[in-house]
Amino acid sequence: MAVCRTARSPAAILKGRKMLIARLLIAAASLLLFSANPEESRADAVKIVSMEIGAGLQTASGEGLYAEILSAVLRQSGQQYDYRVYPFKRAMRFFFEREADCIWALDSALVATFGDAGTDLIDSEIFFVSKQYIFMAPGTPAILSLGDLAGKRVGILNGSNLEGMLRDVSADVLYVADQDTKVRMLMNKRLDAIGGWLPDILTSFHVQGAAPTSFNPTVVLGSSNVGIVCHASPHTLLFLEAINPIIKTFVRSRDFKVILRSHGTKLP
Repeated sequence: MAVCRTARSPAAILKGRKMLIARLLIAAASLLLFSANPEESRADAVKIVSMEIGAGLQTASGEGLYAEILSAVLRQSGQQYDYRVYPFKRAMRFFFEREADCIWALDSALVATFGDAGTDLIDSEIFFVSKQYIFMAPGTPAILSLGDLAGKRVGILNGSNLEGMLRDVSADVLYVADQDTKVRMLMNKRLDAIGGWLPDILTSFHVQGAAPTSFNPTVVLGSSNVGIVCHASPHTLLFLEAINPIIKTFVRSRDFKVILRSHGTKLP
């Protein structure tokens, strides 16, 4: 069957070339961020792990908000690194067992709540502070206090710090498999409320094409610094010494704001 092709204008050709170059740059950045396998990493590379968080946030393939933020800093550092994303428990195990030098997107205080990571933890400069709130089903007003959740179906992830607080106010606590499912169930009103961290939760709404639902910014249920946590060693001390000034500059930069906006989110 004959196919009719329309001649492309010079402007269209130039636009197509620019798009191709952009795709190649993104692919190159991904190759810099992830080694094909551990054996290909340089012996002196700092090994960094992190956890799968959800679509738009951080996936096993190294895509999403958190991967982009870390990549932007590491690429400027000139340091050798090997960065990998795993399911949460596996990432924590690698760090606790010292198969990884550092873990990304937590702080040492939060890491310590998940197990015995040792007494030698050191933190990078803070990228930002993440805060936890209650988000209500569409059309439902924000809570004034946790007591407003009595008898309500509240979705949380397994192991959430909210479980005890919610049971104390007689909420109907329901475990949800992952962040994406949690948001989807809220939008479908199969849940009355969910716990969510800013800026993560706004990206999860964005990925599903949904407007963020109501929450009360004065009812903060938790907060955590977001940074890189390492086991102290001469190797990691040099690494953090190199990247800390870059972090301090990056978090004030337009590039950081552009990354946040591209993922439909902002800082709390």
